[in-house]
Amino acid sequence: MNSFKAKRLFAMGLAILPGPLWAGCEHPVARLVAAQGEVRGQESGRNDWHAAIANQGFCAGDKIRTQERSRATLALNNQTYLTLDQRTTVVLSGLQEKKPSWLDLLKGAIYLRSRTPSSLDVKTPFINAAIKGTEFLVAS
Repeated sequence: MNSFKAKRLFAMGLAILPGPLWAGCEHPVARLVAAQGEVRGQESGRNDWHAAIANQGFCAGDKIRTQERSRATLALNNQTYLTLDQRTTVVLSGLQEKKPSWLDLLKGAIYLRSRTPSSLDVKTPFINAAIKGTEFLVAS
């Protein structure tokens, strides 16, 4: 087997894995349900960014960012959907199941949709907002 064929088989094997090799928690707090363009994730406590893939789980404290002309939608465990606009960075800071939760919007814009009466606070460098079973846009 030549090296090109071996590399291709290895890459195909990675493509069918259920999530990234760097996922570091047992119970993810969010899942990437849609991505357009370049979407990257950073594990909590690390400095390196990796390409995010569909159905990837994210842990509390992980960061997600979108590049120019890119978007991503995450499904949080509390049935809230979070869409990141281009050039957005968010930290899944205090997401917990069945408890008051929050996330940090470092830059960019996010659109939140929730149909269940759960509390989610959004912290930005300028203002804090809260979602309680509705939908809204937060830009920083």
